[in-house]
Amino acid sequence: MRHIITYLLILGCFLIGCTRNSFEVEDYRQNNQVPDSTDGNKSIVSYYPRIYGYAGGTKDNVTEFPAGCITEAFAFVKGLQLIQWRYYKSFSAGTLSPVEQPMELVNGLYDFYMVSTKSSVYPPVFKQGIASDIYNSIDYLWYKVTSQVIENPTTLSINFDHSCAQIVLNVKNQEGDSIAQWISYASMHVPDVSNCQWDLYTGVISPATTIDSDSLKAFNCQGLSGNMVIVPIKDITELSVYLSVQLYQENEPRGYPLTLPVPDGQMTGGNSYHYLIEFTKDTVYIGDVNIAPWIEVDEDGNPLYPTIET
Repeated sequence: MRHIITYLLILGCFLIGCTRNSFEVEDYRQNNQVPDSTDGNKSIVSYYPRIYGYAGGTKDNVTEFPAGCITEAFAFVKGLQLIQWRYYKSFSAGTLSPVEQPMELVNGLYDFYMVSTKSSVYPPVFKQGIASDIYNSIDYLWYKVTSQVIENPTTLSINFDHSCAQIVLNVKNQEGDSIAQWISYASMHVPDVSNCQWDLYTGVISPATTIDSDSLKAFNCQGLSGNMVIVPIKDITELSVYLSVQLYQENEPRGYPLTLPVPDGQMTGGNSYHYLIEFTKDTVYIGDVNIAPWIEVDEDGNPLYPTIET
């Protein structure tokens, strides 16, 4: 009888045009009755995570997945329905271990989707494949593995992509000068996230089109570099930044309101936008913006590798 019911459910999905863009269970976290066959041999699926960076639209650098981060894994029957989801944590860098139970699947063909906030914060809830609780300053990560055959214990390589954009401020002194000592503080009014959504199946966060004048976020600053993660944006031509820099032989940092041009009015998820801000004795000059590799940061927001030579 059980096999007949399962067959009718699957047949019904085909008749109504069921796709990967609809979950069988709308809120899977609150109602954990996700269908999962108990028939056939099962295999445990494990994951090996890394993070890819971009430069000029090309993946060219890989960094180790940091410790202490939560990841959520989804397994779908190819083209049909959510079969299983599990939480994983990187108890040590470059690893993922199940928070409770491992993912164990009946041998077959699956699509896998992985999401993470690259922190101890759990990823947002996806309803009908869409998450709406999206915020700035969170480095949302995503990856998919499609048409994966599972027929024995399997470890999948997870090469996370960044779904958000990154802004990097690079303060540099004019050659032969050392007037700028370090960034003491930097902040910016960030994009309005009220209409932003994260698509589980593409990893794309829909871009913000306005700035939230009531939401001020601080950059993560170290030395003469500062960085911030924001949701993707479009139809925004400039960003207003307040930069406070400690200058040579001055007792207090000096503040500078700056206007950063947005290339082509947009910042795309996965890209890191680097702004050169050059200090001379008399002026502050904003140079061209370049798309460069992501600056990965530690748990305190400090860059793990420097990009500025002073």
